[in-house]
Amino acid sequence: MTNADPSADLTSAAAALDAAQSVLDSGVARLAEGGIDANQVLAYDVAHAAAGVMASRSLLDYGAKGPDEAAIAVAFTAEAIAELAAKVFGREAEWGVSGSELDDTRGFVSTYRSPAFLAGLADTDGARGLADDFDLRIVHVAKQCPHARARQGLIIHNQDAHQVTVRLLALSLGRQSVAAW
Repeated sequence: MTNADPSADLTSAAAALDAAQSVLDSGVARLAEGGIDANQVLAYDVAHAAAGVMASRSLLDYGAKGPDEAAIAVAFTAEAIAELAAKVFGREAEWGVSGSELDDTRGFVSTYRSPAFLAGLADTDGARGLADDFDLRIVHVAKQCPHARARQGLIIHNQDAHQVTVRLLALSLGRQSVAAW
């Protein structure tokens, strides 16, 4: 991991998200002016970027739980802002921005999106906030899924996600099998 202190930078993350929100607000204003039907690509980009910014904002509270959680929160935030910047780049007029609105976020994004920082997160789990018995159920379900691997939680392939979700639901309802469904 780099020398950056993600716990201290939760405030910087919040400031970066404020700048991102300003860009989103401009995009929404442009949509209000021109209409969604006439600006479908912008509408998609605004919606996608807004989801990342809002998810990042919700992660700030999670990041306050400890250093691992802070590292996960700032990495996610940096990625969301970088994705927003990529959507705006070259299309500033469509978004109704000058192109400099995210300049002050560059240092934050550079620090927490760097390969060295992200590589340091590879073995970081962070708190799941689940009851201990639910955590055990996840491992139990992971062992039952043929293409899933259990390693301090659950790592699955995309095609198995629906199976795991259904099995977790069944287990939470006290059913041992979902064959009858």
